[in-house]
Formats: sequence, structure tokens, C-alpha cells
Amino acid sequence: MPAPGALGVGMALRALFWPGNRSVLHVVGLADEPEAMFPDADIVRLRLSEAGFRRMLAGIDRSFALEARLPQDMGQGLYGPSLFYRAQGTFNLANLCNYWTGRMLAAAGLSGWPVAATVPTGLLWSVRRQTRNDVENSP
Repeated sequence: MPAPGALGVGMALRALFWPGNRSVLHVVGLADEPEAMFPDADIVRLRLSEAGFRRMLAGIDRSFALEARLPQDMGQGLYGPSLFYRAQGTFNLANLCNYWTGRMLAAAGLSGWPVAATVPTGLLWSVRRQTRNDVENSP
């Protein structure tokens, strides 16, 4: 895994367009509530059923590439107490990290719009739309 400072336009283009890029999961631990850790971020809280939460966790678990039944640690992540782990599948323009996030949310019971999820603001819009519909349609 390259050092965070080595990430650039060339590497991004390669990641998007080169076939067969192996995927990684960037896992970050939070010492506090997300709002406290990321005060300038646009955060949407989701209410998941217990069954939906379990399905989402199972999807996340299946995303890790395992070696001897353990995740393959690939080293320090981009910030804070984060690490990279080898993941199942490949990364490219047709399989972006926001698409993975959308699949995990779909496993939890939230529908998404794959094209909107191409960029973070589109994924956030899709999640907000879904949660607004859930609130408007709840008894």
C-alpha cells in the first residue's frame, strides 16, 4: 500500500481504469461520536432494524479477503487509528467505494441509486432521500 503522500492523479486514474486492481478496505476506529470526530462533516444517522444491521455486518465481513481465517492487514491507513485490509474483488470505475457502501446499506434494508452513488454527495443524497421517505411513511 502506498504512503498517503504518494497518492496522486496518476494513481487515481490507474485505480479507476486499470483492470484487475485488487480492492482494500480502509478501516477507521472512532474514539468518540462521529459528530465530535468530524465536526464539519455532513452526517446522517440511520435507524436500522436488528436484522438489517446483522445483514450489513455479514456483508462487511464477507468483504475481507481472509488468510488462515483472519483479515490480511496491509498496514497504516490514511489518518488516525486506521488500517488497510485486503478485500474481496477488484476496484475500478464500475466498482467504486461508494458502490460498496451502497451495497452494505442495501443489505441493511435501505435502497439506493447506484449512479448517484458514484460521488459522495450523490450517495449522501440517496441516503437522505431514503431516510426522509421512511420518516414520511412511518405510522
